[in-house]
Order: sequence, then C-alpha cells, then structure tokens
Amino acid sequence: MTGLSQYYQERAILPTYAGLANLDDLQRYERGRARLFLEKLHLPPRIFHGARLVEFGPDSGENALVFARWGADVTLVEPNPNAWGRIIEYFHQFGVVERLRSLEKVALEQFDTAERFQVIDAEGFIYAIKPEAIWIDRFRRLLEPGGFVILFYYEMFGSLFELALKAIYARARAI
Repeated sequence: MTGLSQYYQERAILPTYAGLANLDDLQRYERGRARLFLEKLHLPPRIFHGARLVEFGPDSGENALVFARWGADVTLVEPNPNAWGRIIEYFHQFGVVERLRSLEKVALEQFDTAERFQVIDAEGFIYAIKPEAIWIDRFRRLLEPGGFVILFYYEMFGSLFELALKAIYARARAI
C-alpha cells in the first residue's frame, strides 16, 4: 500500500468525495467530466461505450459512475475500505450497478489479472507510487492494444510549467 492510500485509510478520509445526493448533482458532475474529456483531452465520451475500463484509486467512485453512465463496464481497484461502501451505494443509487464488474479491494501494486482493458484510468495519485516502473509495467500488461491510458501525473517541473503558462495566458488576456 502506498503512503498516500495508507494516510487516507488511517484518517478515514475520502479525498475526492463529492457527496452526490441526487440525479441533478450527478448530472452536474457528469457535465464537468464531459468538458474535461472533450475540451481538454479531446476524447469524446463515446469511446467509453462498451469499453472494459479499470480505474485505479477511484476513491468514492464519482468518476466511475460517469464512466458507467457513458456505457463502460468498470473494474475498480481501491485499497481504502472507507470508500468501498460509498462506491457500492452510489452504483445502486444511480442505477448502474450492472456496469460495476468488480470492486477489487487492493492497492494498484497488488492488483493482478489476466484480463486486458481498453481503458485504464489513474487520476491524481499515481505520482506517489515509486518507482514508476511498478505502474508502468502493470499498465503495459493490462492495456489492450490500441487502448487508452488516462493518467494525471503531478510532477514538480511540469506543475511549474503549467503555472507559468497560466500566468502568461492571464497576462495576455489582460492586455
């Protein structure tokens, strides 16, 4: 288990819990995800329709709900027991439980299967798994040829570069 997931587990924290109470909340959340995928990543949500998707570190499962609503069959790999009940509740509450193929209660490092996936999603925590070869090799084995990896990786120099670009853009708009 990574230090990050252990930290969340020990403190009973769900770091990305959105508290989706009703369908309106979920639809608002889904619109934000659609904007991210269409405008920033240039991936239309239809690529998820019928796709076998594995999400590592789904936390409370809001992103997985959206993938399921877009037609993906999801396998979730979440080591934090504080999240497991919330994930199951969400999938039942929003009527997509048939899209939840499996909830694997292990860390990425312990997840192993012969199955291959068309989409691998790992957002926001992957930088904490060192050495990087652990997850790179795992993804290589799990990804079907022609598949997609959705990866949000925080890196010191990349973050600095992003911040500089935002400052330049804001200044250019002001001029």
